[in-house]
Amino acid sequence: MKKIISIILGLSFLFLTTLLSAQTMFRAICFKPIDGLESVYIKHGSDLVEIKLPTDSFSSPEKYYGSSPVIFYKQDMKDGRPVETAIAEATLPEGVKNVIFLFIPSSESEAKSGRLYQVIVMPEDDSNFQEGTVRFVNLSPNAFKAKIGDQELVVGSRKISTFKPEKIPLTLSVSLTYKESNDAKEWRPLSSTNWSFTARRRVLLFVYYDEEDESMRTKGISDTIGQRRNQ
Repeated sequence: MKKIISIILGLSFLFLTTLLSAQTMFRAICFKPIDGLESVYIKHGSDLVEIKLPTDSFSSPEKYYGSSPVIFYKQDMKDGRPVETAIAEATLPEGVKNVIFLFIPSSESEAKSGRLYQVIVMPEDDSNFQEGTVRFVNLSPNAFKAKIGDQELVVGSRKISTFKPEKIPLTLSVSLTYKESNDAKEWRPLSSTNWSFTARRRVLLFVYYDEEDESMRTKGISDTIGQRRNQ
């Protein structure tokens, strides 16, 4: 009888532990894919769970069971058997229940150490990243400036900043300029257009240096209420 009670208590403790560890919901997005790595894996106990890395949208919501940091793996076949190798990790903010994992390819020197992706963790619970906002992610080596209507926002290298209009819907003129070096005094034009801020959409806007054509570029990814409800 004692043995049966011990087994029941053990199973109850395991079930409770699983519930307590299932604290984090996440979605993933990849700024630029690495050839052959359109997805990564995380471990749920002894199981590997595949996580797609879309480049033009957010992934479907997933649950993470486990502690921080989150370890991401790639899977290869060796001698006819699957072998997983750790390629990235992400530290979860304490007390945050929903996050976005932003995957960015590592530099060539970092990749040689086996860390193929750098992972930026953005709290999805962040009230600053609501519908109607634009979150700027500066991946370039220098600062850029966003002039939105009559407001200006300077975003330093490798920094993230969010613009939240006072009211929506709203259409504003937006111009982006950048510095060619940290010492430069002149702001060079990058883009100029009109943006519509709506209550159903938020945007991630990347500013980066494209090494292939040696120029500054932008890349925007929208996230709408409708897309999230359908996932």
